Amino acid sequence: MKRNLWVLMKKDILLCPAWLILGVALTIAMPIYIISSIELPSVLREPMLILCAICAGNIAVSRICYIEDNQAVKTLLASLPVRKKELILSRYIVAVAIVIILIIVAALMGLLMGVAINAAVLWMGIVSGILYETIYLMLYFKWGNNVAQYAFVVIIVIIAGASWLLWF
Repeated sequence: MKRNLWVLMKKDILLCPAWLILGVALTIAMPIYIISSIELPSVLREPMLILCAICAGNIAVSRICYIEDNQAVKTLLASLPVRKKELILSRYIVAVAIVIILIIVAALMGLLMGVAINAAVLWMGIVSGILYETIYLMLYFKWGNNVAQYAFVVIIVIIAGASWLLWF
């Protein structure tokens, strides 16, 4: 089972390296653009950094899911000697790794921009990102990519609202 998980995770990562690089680039570029273009209150800079990382992470994870939503890919995966639970678990592990890596990149970006990130905000971001990806993947594996895409808007509004409530 370990070998199958590793191979499936490697497949997900190698399937779309350009989208993973785009996720890192967006995690770096979005905060620079937002902070330099609008007068963002300092209390909102930390959550904005985290939210940028979560959004960028979802772009990468949703692209992995989109590629796999093709009928030919589903047929190929069904013919492989892996169980459905291994496929699902490997996707969750990849999604969690992407979220954690991008939030760390966002925190480093914040330090470079002079935005000190509180440890509580960092942990809240990691938990929120993992929660979001969990809901996204649950919807994806249950109803498909189209339904999961709509979850993006709803969850981002919930995360933004929770961040706002925590700071005010």
